Amino acid sequence: MNTKETRVFELLDEFARSQHKCFLAEFFPDEMKRAYVLCFRPAGPKREVLDRYACRYVRIAAQEVPNISAMNALPPELIERWNRELGPLALHND
Repeated sequence: MNTKETRVFELLDEFARSQHKCFLAEFFPDEMKRAYVLCFRPAGPKREVLDRYACRYVRIAAQEVPNISAMNALPPELIERWNRELGPLALHND
């Protein structure tokens, strides 16, 4: 992972942990290197009990990574998207 990718990973993981009680488990470019594939998993205490394999795969366009890294923050449209995408994982933490 390069510096930009690492920073975006950190931002996404921090957001997922603080807002949705999950963590970013995987972050890698797709085969065509046009997007990054991200896998989020529940981080709550009951994740082993309810569904130890629960996860949510999402993608972001490759060109978003340098922009997010330069801003050093997640843009509002991505936050909105992650709130929709990661909401179901929170059910595995209750």
